[in-house]
Amino acid sequence: APDRESESFESLYGLTLQMIDVSTFVADAGVDQAAISLAAITDSCAEAGVWRWNAIDVHLNALRLLRTVGAQLPAADRQAMLEGLYKVSHRKIDEL
Repeated sequence: APDRESESFESLYGLTLQMIDVSTFVADAGVDQAAISLAAITDSCAEAGVWRWNAIDVHLNALRLLRTVGAQLPAADRQAMLEGLYKVSHRKIDEL
């Protein structure tokens, strides 16, 4: 969305917390862990005062995939995806 730069960090963080709450019902899909990783990115963006839209978009796309087929993915593939999201979410702004 072209106007997403004007969104507050708190609004995305709040939505992410709602995702975490709801995702406990589909824990076998990995949605909960991906949402926690998205919360970590949102938190780091808020601390730095700058959006990392590329990392956020990667997480949103992964969340869509996990929501639809996450439970059917082989466990190793799902875990590899979640580990990749973790790496993205813990990358420091100055490392970009």
